[in-house]
Amino acid sequence: MVSGSVSGVRDVLRAYREVMTTSWADVHRGLVGSAEGWPQASEAALRAELAGYLRDAAQPPREIRVFWKHAPDLVYAGANAPFARDAGFPSAEEMLGRTDFDDQIPWTRQAAKYQSDDREVMASGKPKLDILERQEREDGVFWLHTGKAPILASDGSAVGLLGVYETIDASRALAIRRRTEQL
Repeated sequence: MVSGSVSGVRDVLRAYREVMTTSWADVHRGLVGSAEGWPQASEAALRAELAGYLRDAAQPPREIRVFWKHAPDLVYAGANAPFARDAGFPSAEEMLGRTDFDDQIPWTRQAAKYQSDDREVMASGKPKLDILERQEREDGVFWLHTGKAPILASDGSAVGLLGVYETIDASRALAIRRRTEQL
């Protein structure tokens, strides 16, 4: 589910908070307040907190997908169960070390676009939120509501990327498009 040191887990949690509190604020209402304890928390406590968030986000009916990748090659370093299923794997652990270009991943035809977006977010150091994406898979075409944030180390350097998405219908995609156009 998650790889890395205590600081790495903390970095993933910070990126997760940035995306979730903006685009999926209703999922974890206490996320902002819990962040106050992260600097003193043990690695085990941070891992448990992240695991809880990933489990909660995965609950029906929304089944929000969460993943993160390590730089420089953007290899998968963690994910929740719905993301692993979308990628064609029975568990997130089986995805670790793979990239979007892996032949087993159903969106490999869109890998160059996804990694270009990922690198843009990492280079800017700023999140890219409320993205509407069309994803082609063997079982059809889907609309995704997506958010991405750089995973930043304590020195401010981008060490990876965290992504969150949920599959939505066309009417919800239109509502998100209207909301983002008003900003």
